[in-house]
Amino acid sequence: MKNIKNILRVWSLIIILFISIINITYADITDINLTIRDGSTIVFSGLIPLPPTGDILLNTHTLNANSVLSIINDADILSSDFSISDLQYYDSFSSFYLKCITSSVGNDCDNWQYTVNDTYPGISMDKKILSGGENVYVYFGPQNKVILSSNSITTLDTLTVTAQKY
Repeated sequence: MKNIKNILRVWSLIIILFISIINITYADITDINLTIRDGSTIVFSGLIPLPPTGDILLNTHTLNANSVLSIINDADILSSDFSISDLQYYDSFSSFYLKCITSSVGNDCDNWQYTVNDTYPGISMDKKILSGGENVYVYFGPQNKVILSSNSITTLDTLTVTAQKY
């Protein structure tokens, strides 16, 4: 039953992608620009069509088809670059938790974060609903990064410290 649902979902995504390619104006408004990064490695970067409004069934729980998590799931189905290797549902929160993603970097767990249009939404990925045209950036690790120009210095050396924010 799960395989049939996945096959139907893949075909519906292919149809949506086909419609998006035919109608460029429509694609500009409804696509989601998704980037998934693990450290300095871009694991996935591409446009994912925003599905029609409604709910999908994911791991026996309903999920808004226009949520950030649904878009990540669609990218997982369409791409071999990564896979959601551990997705948990918590009844106490009525919410999913994206625990692990496996990619060429490895299987990273428990520190996936995201932004939408450079803003931290402050809600879980399954609760943030997209309308189309957003830039979604999913990354592993802290939002801040400090880069040192050298790993060791003496009192006569210059040290440059660069602070970055994803």
